[in-house]
Amino acid sequence: MEQVQTILQELVAKLLLGKPEDPVPNIIQLLEDSMGNGTKPLSKEEKIELDELKGEYAKLKEKQASLKINVAAASDSDNDKSSSDSEYLDEVNDDLSPTKHQSRVL
Repeated sequence: MEQVQTILQELVAKLLLGKPEDPVPNIIQLLEDSMGNGTKPLSKEEKIELDELKGEYAKLKEKQASLKINVAAASDSDNDKSSSDSEYLDEVNDDLSPTKHQSRVL
């Protein structure tokens, strides 16, 4: 219990002194450090780069979704076109069938 109290006091002190905008990463870092398996915190430059990469990732995911929609629309369009082409060919074949011409002649 005493160890928990020590960790909490250290945590509160660091948060009050640092006053980070987002305290959660600092809390996690402190807890990991207290367990002995913490990693060094990201530098300001690394945080900026991470934010840029997250933005680029989001744009790429949007582009991927847009491309999937376009492919699906093109596929549907091709299916509709081939269906109407098939119907047209059926009509032409019916008009050209010998049995139909024979019935007209007779």
